Amino acid sequence: CSFAILGTPFVKRSVLRRSLAVPESDGTLGVPERYSSEDWSEHIRNFPFSVILKRIRSHLAFNALFALCIHVFNVFTGLVRPPPLALLSACSTALGLLLVFRTTAAYERWCAGYRCVRETKQHLQQLRRLARLWMSEEDLEWMDGQLATFPAYLGTFLGGGVGARGKSWALLGEMERDPRDILVTCGEGIYKCLRPDSPTSALYVEDRMQGHITGALSSIEEMAQIVTVPVSQEYSRHTSRFLTVYVLILPFALIELGHLMPVAVTVTAWALLSIEEIGHTLEDPFNSPTQPLNVQAYLEQPLGFEPLMEAQRPFESVEDDLPPSEIEANDANLKDQRMDD
Repeated sequence: CSFAILGTPFVKRSVLRRSLAVPESDGTLGVPERYSSEDWSEHIRNFPFSVILKRIRSHLAFNALFALCIHVFNVFTGLVRPPPLALLSACSTALGLLLVFRTTAAYERWCAGYRCVRETKQHLQQLRRLARLWMSEEDLEWMDGQLATFPAYLGTFLGGGVGARGKSWALLGEMERDPRDILVTCGEGIYKCLRPDSPTSALYVEDRMQGHITGALSSIEEMAQIVTVPVSQEYSRHTSRFLTVYVLILPFALIELGHLMPVAVTVTAWALLSIEEIGHTLEDPFNSPTQPLNVQAYLEQPLGFEPLMEAQRPFESVEDDLPPSEIEANDANLKDQRMDD
């Protein structure tokens, strides 16, 4: 039985840009493709298909139509006058600060989500590595079976119960187990794997495995918090309202541009509204409408150092190399630590 985290490697796709590195089948580190200044023509060609543009098109169309109406009204009447420049400068500074704080808060959540997934995978890797050092084949196969569906269950859990990505609709009924329950069950089973005659080193490794399970549980709770607790809605509402008012003032501030005014307002509104919308899409990295982090795919990537784990010596031989005094000291420290816990 194979461990789910050591799943089938994914084929590298050079056509689509990827925000996630995919290790190759030979265990080497897959480096994601990154944009550079040479890709400007590609960005221009893909502009009509931009997801951000589709999400702001209604607001953008309203501002473009409003600017066109102001321009037509001024052409026939000539009554439109630009507001004081100091007012526009003050509003620009305040709006810039609001957008910076909004996008920074969203990007911090994005980075935290990636960090939690990486830490979860690292804990599972170490759990597997330590288990192979002392657990029997039967116990190891049991643990593999418990963790085999963990990536799919975690993807379902973070997606609000909408089924793990990549799974057929026929399996949605099976995607209902809490991933935290899987880890708790593994922890209880690992503890029961200890025997009265287990060596001291096995007790020490079992304690370390429980620590990795605790770390994985903590990462899952942090990921759940990112999904369920949004950025302060009052802050988001105020930023949206302020941005709407600012863009509505632009046609009056740029009235001296003449026939180019509607175009200038549309371009400026597109830039500002896109920045705000990028902050919205980054807020939840697991359910982002642009580039969601596929937790299931990331956890099922091959580890790359499986041969190293196979070369580890069993703990019986390691214990024989330790002096009796060091073995007794390790045993006493482990007992003191468990009493403190």
